Amino acid sequence: MEVVSTERQKFVIIAFHDTVIRTFAFDDRCANDLMFNEIDVDLSGLNRVQASNLMFTLIKAIRNSLKGVEAVITKADLISYLQHIKQDYLNNIGEQASV
Repeated sequence: MEVVSTERQKFVIIAFHDTVIRTFAFDDRCANDLMFNEIDVDLSGLNRVQASNLMFTLIKAIRNSLKGVEAVITKADLISYLQHIKQDYLNNIGEQASV
């Protein structure tokens, strides 16, 4: 569990021992579709270390998005951004395996 805080909003990011990353807002004064999310991550084809590293990478990306570091405004933006991060991660794994 991690708390992400900005001047206007506070979020909690939770990841259990499953493949779902959840975000919850502390306050609903600023309504947006990033307030409550369940993001299911497909980890098939990855070993345990690769899967853990991918989840940590995605949680870091979500943290930066909720803090406003990235240009993520809507849930669709967040999903697209995470798909891009995941694809880059998978491409890097493939490049390392072929070396």
